[in-house]
Amino acid sequence: PYAVLGNSDDVKPGQWAISIGNPFGFAAKNPKPAVTLGIISTVHRSLPHASGRDRAYSDLIQTDAAINPGNSGGPLVTINAEVVGINAAIVGTGGGSLGIGFAIPVNNAKAILNKLLKGEEVLSGWFGIAVQDLNQALADYFRLRTSQGVLVISVIPDSPADKSGIQPEDAIIKFDEVIVQNTLELLRLLGKKNTGDIVKIKIMRNGLPRTLKVTLGKQPDRDNAAEIGVRNESPASEESAAPPEVTELKSWRGLSVAAITAENAGNLNLPDDKGVIVTEVSAESGAERAGCKVNDIITQVNTIMIGSLSDYIRAVANADGNVLIKTNRGYLMIPE
Repeated sequence: PYAVLGNSDDVKPGQWAISIGNPFGFAAKNPKPAVTLGIISTVHRSLPHASGRDRAYSDLIQTDAAINPGNSGGPLVTINAEVVGINAAIVGTGGGSLGIGFAIPVNNAKAILNKLLKGEEVLSGWFGIAVQDLNQALADYFRLRTSQGVLVISVIPDSPADKSGIQPEDAIIKFDEVIVQNTLELLRLLGKKNTGDIVKIKIMRNGLPRTLKVTLGKQPDRDNAAEIGVRNESPASEESAAPPEVTELKSWRGLSVAAITAENAGNLNLPDDKGVIVTEVSAESGAERAGCKVNDIITQVNTIMIGSLSDYIRAVANADGNVLIKTNRGYLMIPE
């Protein structure tokens, strides 16, 4: 007997969901799997890298059917016993289920099923960029007609994107002639490509369209991640490299910031001590409305690269109107 593969694109919140697996390694004593019941909570969820999880996930199905350690790889099925997901991850404070479990949509597996059956290595195409969704404020700043598309935050040196000429602050609006609505859409399109595929990317740069060709590469080994950092777009001057005379600034548009030292860079697991760290965000301020958070690292104000607190003080002193800042989480627009 075998299970029928359903269509995960048809899954909707509120539908019954049944999870099957062997939680907490009970299979060692009893080979029979356990079954839990719940509903589909939502779809198209994303999970970033986190402690105990060695990869990021996107486009997941969320369910409150209990999923615990040991359930991974088991099926998530409908009330009609059609497999619509593959149990993949949980979110919980103690390593167990809190009613927040995640499954990979089975349609993602269908796309590579023939390779899996042949025992072939599955290599998704790798771009080498970090991106974020656009909003109207960012679209206006970068002279875009709409907020449709994604904004490039950073480009890994020597990556396929770097070799093709893609740069930070480019807006990707088409991927192989398909309109890119947002980051989730870009991930879906990229997930259908393989290493070695050549894709045509349409971008907007300085208000003008450009078309680039990217040959997708192989995802680098995570062990080499320390050697694959984000490019430092602007070398710090001798003046900015010197220790600043002040160590904190309060407050500009609701933001209080402090200098980053080698010590707190280590505590926050930062790659270096460039930029300034946000220490406080005032309630109902422009910074709060823009989405700034405590512990954000600011590395750019408008077009000025921030290597130290002195750089930041000079940059904000001359900033008028809406101001673009670049943080470790992406670009934000702080209103006047």
